Amino acid sequence: MITSRSRRPAAGRCFLFLFFCTLSLDVAQSTNAIDIDTPIPIITVNTLAGYTTKLECDLQSSRPDDSAYLVLWYIESEKQPIYSLDLRARPLEQAKHWKNERLASRAQFDTSAASSAAFMLSNVSEDDDGIYKCRVDFRHTPTRQVRYQLNVVQLPRVPVIYANSARQYGTVSAMYDEGTDLALICEVTGGGPNLKVGWYRNGKLVESRVEHRMHHDYFYHLQLRSLSRDDHHATYACQLDLDVTPPAPPVLRNITLNLRMKPKKVEIIPAGPYLEAAKTQQLLCKATGANPPAVVTWWMNNIQLTSAEILVSKEENGTISKLNLTPAIEDDGRIVTCRAQTPLLDGGFVEDEWRMPVYYPPITNLVLGRRFTAEEIREGSNVYLECQTRSNPPIQRLTWMHNGKLLGNSRNRENRDIILANQTLVIRQIERQTAGNYTCIATNRLGESASAPLHLHVKYAPVCRRSKPLTVVVSRDQSIKLRCQFPLDVVERPRDDTATPRNVFRFRIDQHLVYTPRRDADFGELQCWALNDIGKQKEPCRFKIVKEGKSIVYRRLLYIL
Repeated sequence: MITSRSRRPAAGRCFLFLFFCTLSLDVAQSTNAIDIDTPIPIITVNTLAGYTTKLECDLQSSRPDDSAYLVLWYIESEKQPIYSLDLRARPLEQAKHWKNERLASRAQFDTSAASSAAFMLSNVSEDDDGIYKCRVDFRHTPTRQVRYQLNVVQLPRVPVIYANSARQYGTVSAMYDEGTDLALICEVTGGGPNLKVGWYRNGKLVESRVEHRMHHDYFYHLQLRSLSRDDHHATYACQLDLDVTPPAPPVLRNITLNLRMKPKKVEIIPAGPYLEAAKTQQLLCKATGANPPAVVTWWMNNIQLTSAEILVSKEENGTISKLNLTPAIEDDGRIVTCRAQTPLLDGGFVEDEWRMPVYYPPITNLVLGRRFTAEEIREGSNVYLECQTRSNPPIQRLTWMHNGKLLGNSRNRENRDIILANQTLVIRQIERQTAGNYTCIATNRLGESASAPLHLHVKYAPVCRRSKPLTVVVSRDQSIKLRCQFPLDVVERPRDDTATPRNVFRFRIDQHLVYTPRRDADFGELQCWALNDIGKQKEPCRFKIVKEGKSIVYRRLLYIL
């Protein structure tokens, strides 16, 4: 009994001894296969704090008849493995995994593909910094080792942007004048040694310079010279690119520039090719490209229009100003200016000009020719009248009227000519019947206009108002009043004191003759002549004085006015 009890423990001890001997022998064989004098290169892996790092370890042997049977992961600062994979007498899919309790659920070894097996450590922190080593023992080939320097990088702060030394808190800058310079500075804090910082304009990298300021603060400068219209609404971003695995999105802060710009284009848009006098019409002025929207003013011949009605509307692509204008005839040809100016910007105005054509019906004025005066016009002379016109557009037709009747080129029996030449009416061998009111009528596309009547007074020798003799029946010793009647425009010639022949009586034109026949010889024909500055009457006025109840014996009696 004693013998049998003493043998069991011995047998158990022998089993334990054989197990540890075998393990020691395997490790010894693997260790002997490593050249301890050959340095193992270190692969640097940067991982952002809170992310999962991936450290690959190839489990595939260089020989097809060989395979790994033990994988150990170490942190070089610790003696014991932190993770092991036991493949002895097991296929890879059934390998036995073991990990340090300190790693808990954060660590796992992905062996889904032997050639790219990877040690995964999630939610890393700065406490996980260190050198990690993967050791793979093969059955026939030497042990393989790979080393990683794991650097856990803290996410840098969002950079701070300064524009002309003023800190920017929003995404849109203050307003800067077109043509001025702008200095942008990006202040970066943290991010690790492999942080890449750059200025980007609308997504494209631009050059900048770095100035080291303090231990963990860097200032990246970007100088923009003479801001142009292309910089308006351009987005400049200070971007921090992290050299980490797995890749992380960049950290950035951007600013969109807001420029104060003068208008790019100003254009006057009339409602038509011309304006009509005394009619209210609208002119448009469109100013585009200004920021903020331009202030539009209207000018005529360099005088600002303040009394005209002006309507302004702001639109997405500019400012539209509407001018309700009632032009006068005198405004024809004047220059209308639309001036668009950006507030608070020196010299920030652009303008457009339009020489304003004002259309109106003709304005006419009828005058005597320059060589004539009204006092010189007499029968037989030549006269011409000038129709002075002012018209826009030019006149299309000119007509002449005499006492309300249309005139044209003609020649009458007395060889009196009426000639129409351009805007002149020529009357040759003028007669007293030619006197009267003359009017010229000018017509253009907007209407017609008649001149004020010009009264043409023609001087001529006296003529009797009646063309036939006047018969008067009287008794002897009966007195009668006789008056020679002439047209109203006959002017008496001043009387002289020359002697008057017998049977000739002198009277003023406004007087009458009291005639009393006393004998038979006093009955007969009584003739009357008148004189004026033009000459003596050619044909007298005749009166037949008939004795009542008896045959008539004619005797010529004369009286001269």
